Amino acid sequence: MSQQPPFEQAIRFDQLELEHQARLEAAAFIGRVIMEQTVQAEPENVVCLKSAIEAAEYDEKAMLTVQMNAKTAVLEALLKAGNVIRAESEVTTEGKIVQGLQSQRDIHRNTLLFRKGHAGLRELSMIEVRNGFRIEQALASGLLEDYYVLVPSLVSSKLPTKVSADGGYFTDTMSAAFQLTTLEDGKLVTDTAFVAGVDETGGVRHDVSATVGMLEDIGIESDGDTTAMLDSPILIPKKMLPNGVIDIARLYDKQLGEDYFFGQKGGPPCSYDEMRDYCQKREARLDDTVQSVVSELLVGKGWYDTPEAATAALAQIVKRHAVGRVIGDHTIDASVLGRQAAYFVEEARFYASMGDQAALERATEKVHETADVRTCGFRLDKNEGNDPESGSENNEQPTGKIRCVKCKEKVPAKEVIKPKSWCCPKCKYEVDVCTGKVLNSGSREKPEPSVESLERKDYAKTN
Repeated sequence: MSQQPPFEQAIRFDQLELEHQARLEAAAFIGRVIMEQTVQAEPENVVCLKSAIEAAEYDEKAMLTVQMNAKTAVLEALLKAGNVIRAESEVTTEGKIVQGLQSQRDIHRNTLLFRKGHAGLRELSMIEVRNGFRIEQALASGLLEDYYVLVPSLVSSKLPTKVSADGGYFTDTMSAAFQLTTLEDGKLVTDTAFVAGVDETGGVRHDVSATVGMLEDIGIESDGDTTAMLDSPILIPKKMLPNGVIDIARLYDKQLGEDYFFGQKGGPPCSYDEMRDYCQKREARLDDTVQSVVSELLVGKGWYDTPEAATAALAQIVKRHAVGRVIGDHTIDASVLGRQAAYFVEEARFYASMGDQAALERATEKVHETADVRTCGFRLDKNEGNDPESGSENNEQPTGKIRCVKCKEKVPAKEVIKPKSWCCPKCKYEVDVCTGKVLNSGSREKPEPSVESLERKDYAKTN
């Protein structure tokens, strides 16, 4: 592909010749995946979290994939705004973008196959896939040597808030994610700044107007349509952003006033220049939590019979560890677990400081019961996101079920994953989460058949 002519100012991707080819390739890819999903219930050779867990024992790249999934989920659960994260991908000699065991196209494929829910959320997933193909085109043409690709991702202004929340968006803070992708030392690097979009939960949104102003400052007009923003990546000369994504956050705050830092009112805890290092150190403090999540995922690998089951287990494991982390780490905002849980978090912290173990355990249990934990594409709260008032005509949610390795019954992940063990509520088979040691071999009596299993038997008889 020929090199694009150089340009000195920011320019929307759809003004480049590359846009047409990116759209064609993305459309063909999406069509193949949808057809694949239509003709077979369980696609073969899917490189996903489940397959990575199964291979992690003997494959370093598979282990890296598991670790990246766990780290991303932990960071998304605990840090909603005022944060910068970095993701690095290898670029092969053939120009393919790879993270651990997965290529970028594997990730796109899994997004389309396994991220379910409202039709509006599926539309956003397809836009994300298109953006991936746009970045591929920019990489292949050599543009990423001298330019960034900026993707503004805001909570949709068109979808009901409940639907966006069920899709994993951070609606309490209305956080916007500004993703800045480029090539550094032969690696594809994406830095993402998370900025708050409201002063307080339920407050008036300022993210849309601030983003429009930020885009105008770099020479791009926008009408404030959040879907159009996501579907209109921008190429920006690196010299315009000497500090990378930090400069995007600075321009965003400029629209709000001097008392804002990453969209949050109240003044900065550090300078913009120090923010990246601050975030890296904060991430490092969470490494032990990430490793605990990884270890538990690997111990439970026999319970995952589908890719969705592995994702459901990851979400439940992260939720449990997030609760413990928030209670014990006062540097983490208690509200990341939702307004209701935040009250009990403060109670638990108080009882912990007083040494009242019984009261601490009671408050901690309340936090578990009320916590609203969100990771990309998945939300876990006390209702597991099922709400008939969500405004969705097809509000299909992940079932959150895994298959017991003993009795083979599908059981809710939230009823299995306990603080120190995994225990099947049907047959009582139990394993230690740290060692995988069997603590209870389970009942020898066959459990009562589930409605699902009876339906399968009835279907088999009539067919």
